[in-house]
This record gives sequence, C-alpha cells and structure tokens, in this order.
Amino acid sequence: NYCHIGQNQKALDLCLKALEIRKQLFGDKHPDTSNSYGHVGYVYGLIGDNTKAMEYNTRALELCRLLFGENNIKTADKYCNVGMIHANLGNFEKAIENETKALNIRKKVLGYNHLDTANSYDNIGLYYSEIQNYQSALNFCIKALEIRKGLYGDGQCDTALSYDNIGHIHTKLGKFDQALQYQSKALELYISLLGENSIYTANSYDNVGFDYEKLGEHQKAIENKQKALDI
Repeated sequence: NYCHIGQNQKALDLCLKALEIRKQLFGDKHPDTSNSYGHVGYVYGLIGDNTKAMEYNTRALELCRLLFGENNIKTADKYCNVGMIHANLGNFEKAIENETKALNIRKKVLGYNHLDTANSYDNIGLYYSEIQNYQSALNFCIKALEIRKGLYGDGQCDTALSYDNIGHIHTKLGKFDQALQYQSKALELYISLLGENSIYTANSYDNVGFDYEKLGEHQKAIENKQKALDI
C-alpha cells in the first residue's frame, strides 16, 4: 500500500474516499466504517497531523465501543491508538489512561502471556518514563520483558527492546551499573538478531558507551561509541 512506500498523501486521499463510500453505503454504525476512520487516523499520524489523527481515531474508538462493546480486542486496539496520539501530543497522562484501558481488555480477552499485553505494559512504562515516574516505568517495562522472554526467549527483537527500555530507565535513575547490565544484554541480542550493521546495534553501542562513561571507564566508553559511529 502507499503508506509502505512513503506516499502518505496518496494513501490519505484513498482512505478518505473509502470512508466516504462506506459512510454512504453503511452509515457510521458499521465495522467497515469504523475501520476506515481508523485507517484515516493512522495516515494522518504518519503525516504528523496529530490533531486530525486524534479526531479520526477517537471516532473509530467510539464506533468500536458501540459496535463491539468495551471488552473486545478491536476496542483495545483503538484505545492503544488514541493513547499513542496523546503521547505524540505530549499528553502522557491521557496516554497512560487510554493504554491502561487497552491493557485491562487485553488481559481479560487475550490473557497475561500475550504479545499485545506485553506491548501495553511496555507502552505504559515508556509513558511513565516521560513524566519522570521512573519506578512505575520500571515496573511496567519489567512485566513486558517477563512476558516477551516467556513467549520468545532471547531470540526476538521485542525482547531486546525490553532490555533496552529497562536500561534507559536505570540510566535516568542514575543506576549506571544496572543500566549497563541491561544495555549490554540488548546489544548482545541486537548483534545476534540484526548483525553489526544495524541502526539498533549502533544505538545500543552508543548506550553502552554512555553507561561506561558515567561509570568512569573512559576507554570502554570510547571503544563502544566509536563502534556506534563506524556503523
């Protein structure tokens, strides 16, 4: 589709036309119309128009609640989307509120040990980090890591991302020993899964270098930052 090749304006034009047709055929209270509102909101988000993205995603959420009820995975996904837009707008309390609703539905419908549940825990953790509630951030991100490790072990990029996120939070807490432990594990996984020549690997080298610098191990800091630069 056009979004995947970066032609977001073309994608938006087509999604708006699809929405118009579905509204004429079915009215608002139809699953296909709800999907169209969500698609339009998604593309507005890609374009960077978060106000429009919020408008359309909020309407998609309203319709999902009306059509499927509160305890439905489609409704959870829409809460998640609205939460992400609030985060893009800097409204992290609202982001937490919406993502928490998504999390509660996902735990009820999908169970604790599911990727989508882990993603909600991770999102909430990152939002708490943005408002400097680092202990809550840590608690949520650790739960995300536990689920991802249980599902995939260490052989999946989502697990590496969880190590990365927890490392960042420890860094913000000034716990550089623990930060280094998690960032080093993230780096190890990125190298194993993506190879040396990946932007994720480069960023991970840089994070490890930062932690070494804070711990006063300047030579190791330079070595890791140089590897990041080389990539």
